[in-house]
Amino acid sequence: MKCDAVLVHYGPIGPTIEVASKALDWASTVVVIANDLSPKPAMLPDSVNWVIPERNLGFAGAFNLGSELGVSEVIAVLNNDIELPTVAMSYCVQEFEKDLGIAIAGPALFYPDGSVQSSSGKFSAVTGWPRARTQIPQQLMDCDWVTGAVMLVRRSFWESLPMDETYFLGCEDADYCIRARQSGYRVVIIPVVGVVHYGSRVISGPRWNFYYARNHLWLSKQHFSVFKQVLLGIWLAGLAIRVTLADCLRRRGYLRSKSMWVGFRDGLAPKPPFGNGPIENEPIPAEWLDW
Repeated sequence: MKCDAVLVHYGPIGPTIEVASKALDWASTVVVIANDLSPKPAMLPDSVNWVIPERNLGFAGAFNLGSELGVSEVIAVLNNDIELPTVAMSYCVQEFEKDLGIAIAGPALFYPDGSVQSSSGKFSAVTGWPRARTQIPQQLMDCDWVTGAVMLVRRSFWESLPMDETYFLGCEDADYCIRARQSGYRVVIIPVVGVVHYGSRVISGPRWNFYYARNHLWLSKQHFSVFKQVLLGIWLAGLAIRVTLADCLRRRGYLRSKSMWVGFRDGLAPKPPFGNGPIENEPIPAEWLDW
């Protein structure tokens, strides 16, 4: 079974060149979606497909667009802040061959120092908050969700149900895993070693705060009980208050707290319907900070 690679690019070009070039060792087709609308760098191999969309599509939009350009039965969507050994990817793809019920899989992720970053995801029984486990299972294991930093998707599942582009940045991976499980498919974590995720090298700080609040509220409204929605709202409001106090005490300006509160407000509003693509004015935080 073959595998395609879709790499979501934004920001510094070096990491993207490195990840895309190495993906040629294991992927039939490598597609880079340049969400920052940058031209293809001269040092990138010709065999890498560099696609410039009409606008920033966010993570899910880039994944959906890139997946249209491949033909393999497995699609691997990647961040550009990872190290991904060929042997690890080969092992993951083999699991799709063994079990046709697997729709989504992810490898265990490690920090650069070798400690475990995430081995699987579970939703909180109280608030529904997606949490990462840090204990690696002894064998392939079903889980609630896997991170989109490295996510393998069966093409036939993606063709029947693409990723929800309205989230734009964050929680689209958790939402996708929930919908896969609701459709009767398996979501699994694969205990390979050597996959390193550096994490948030490009989109960080105040820019994350907006989506952190908005998208978790949207995810909760889509999939969890009203009781969990209320508890999550209370927790996020408390977090926004703490961020505001930290902005005051550290005299660092109010971009972080503003982003949190605007995200909280927008998260309470109805989520746009699935299938409409990203909101027209995304990324929304670009209205008040340098994106």
